[in-house]
Amino acid sequence: MPSFNFSSEKVPQNEAPKNSSQEKDESLEKARAIAGGGSYERMMDELRAEKLLEENVKYVQKTYEGRLKKENFEMKEKDWEMLTLIWLFDVGTFEHSIRTFELAETMVKRPMVVPGGETVAIETLLKREGVSSEQFLRAALFHDVGKVIIPREILLDHRSDEDLAPIVFPEKHFHEIGDVEEKKAALRALYEKGLRPVDLAPLNVLFPGEKGEEIMHKLEERGFSKMATEREVLQKHESESGRILTLGGCILEGELAGHHHNYKREKTPYVMSVSMLRMSAETVGLGMADLIHMADVTDAVRSKRSYKESMSDMEVLSVIAHDAKSGKIDPFTAYVWVSNQYESARGQKKKTEKENEEGMIRYVDDFLKENEDTFKINPPPALAA
Repeated sequence: MPSFNFSSEKVPQNEAPKNSSQEKDESLEKARAIAGGGSYERMMDELRAEKLLEENVKYVQKTYEGRLKKENFEMKEKDWEMLTLIWLFDVGTFEHSIRTFELAETMVKRPMVVPGGETVAIETLLKREGVSSEQFLRAALFHDVGKVIIPREILLDHRSDEDLAPIVFPEKHFHEIGDVEEKKAALRALYEKGLRPVDLAPLNVLFPGEKGEEIMHKLEERGFSKMATEREVLQKHESESGRILTLGGCILEGELAGHHHNYKREKTPYVMSVSMLRMSAETVGLGMADLIHMADVTDAVRSKRSYKESMSDMEVLSVIAHDAKSGKIDPFTAYVWVSNQYESARGQKKKTEKENEEGMIRYVDDFLKENEDTFKINPPPALAA
């Protein structure tokens, strides 16, 4: 825990004196309350005004500097402040951010074979375009800083479609379905019609009563509509990450972090332009924002949560393949990454239902076969030096 310095004050006669541990806990609790305020600028200003930022920065830096110190990356003062705000806001998001950074750093250095047989490191491609590894890694580290705009009650709502279906579709009597397979079949029927509970229900339906009113008030303060769905609120973090990084003078990092999920591409597939990112599938054959997305997905799928078990590396690859097939990320970027990780994933010893594992392997195999000939015949031109 952080160590805090307090001036000596007279303790009211009707209160017991507080020891230093109690004072530290109360100070940290106050800092965490401020960090749930929604506006990045306002939260930072208030933490400084209350003299709560500096001591927490010292704690985060002392505790995590070893994991973030890399030969191709150096944390600046403003980076530590931003990271500390994430830590105060939500420790889960904070740890995920660091793991995503570590995965991205591994990606940068790892040699990968691209169609045509050339072996190349992403770091080399970055340099060819005049983009530093530090910029790429900063974007990876802060890809989720925009989540600070989301009320914690929504961010930490881990209800699944199965949980939400009875609320969103009461007329379908989901609550009466006892058999697990019948529930799965009922949900599949909804998906086939393009219906997913998390995408459809306004938050005032998902959070009724006094708790819901409190959440609605927070949403309105942060510029959201009362009729916003949970998905719409969660997706806002991407553009907010870009805004916060740009605000701090990290323009390229802001563009990368601000498009790492590329929600717009889900609706209208497109390749990002050079003017937008300076790096794209058109110029270097690998979409940098997509690489951050893949590092993000890899940690999210692998990590064990209170509401889910960790998943296998083959499951990671199947998710990435699905994202490419659906137009969410650039197919060439996904193909290169998946093809280079495939053998390792197949050799992984992990308890997975045999039928599920075999199904995922077939899915990934199909994705690789669909793209292999295309990219061998017509690889992106800028892979050549």
